[in-house]
Amino acid sequence: MTEQRILSEREAGFEAKFAQEEEASFRAIARRDRLFGEWAIAHGQLDEVAGAELQHEILSLHGGPDHDNEVIDLIAVALAGAGLTVDRAAVAKQLVHFAQAASQAP
Repeated sequence: MTEQRILSEREAGFEAKFAQEEEASFRAIARRDRLFGEWAIAHGQLDEVAGAELQHEILSLHGGPDHDNEVIDLIAVALAGAGLTVDRAAVAKQLVHFAQAASQAP
C-alpha cells in the first residue's frame, strides 16, 4: 500500500467517525428537547393544543450556539403563560437533567 492510499483511508475513517459523532449528538439533543418539552407540558399542565404547539416550536428550532437558550426561553414563556412563577435558573437546571438522561439513552 502506498503512503498516499494509507493517508486517504485514514482521512476517510476520521470523516466517517466525525459524521457518526455528529449524528449521535444531534439525536441526543433532539431526545433532550423532546423530554424537556414533555416535562414542561406536564409541569405547566398545558392542554393538548398548547402542548402540541410548544413541542412543535421546540423541535422547529435550528441548532446553533444559542439553541439551549432558545429552548429555555420557549419553556419559560410557556410556563409563565400557564400562570407559573418561572425561575430561569431552575428551568435551565431541568435542561441539564434531560441532557444527562438523553445522553444515557441508546
